[in-house]
Amino acid sequence: MADINKISPGRVLWDVRRAGANSLSRAKTATYRVVVKEVHPDADFVVAEVNGNPPQRYSGAQVRKWRVSPPGKS
Repeated sequence: MADINKISPGRVLWDVRRAGANSLSRAKTATYRVVVKEVHPDADFVVAEVNGNPPQRYSGAQVRKWRVSPPGKS
């Protein structure tokens, strides 16, 4: 898991979450590439782009859920 005090701009992180569930199928795991643009540890937020979308602000709680290495690799 990522720590807001240890990441820097330009770092690539990974957001893994469940997606695509409905009443007839099981949920699948979706993996999104996160590129950190700005880090503000004193205000507890980062500015990052997820999956190539425009940069947005993410709180420290959201950043802690991101992974440092891609799924399947240690």
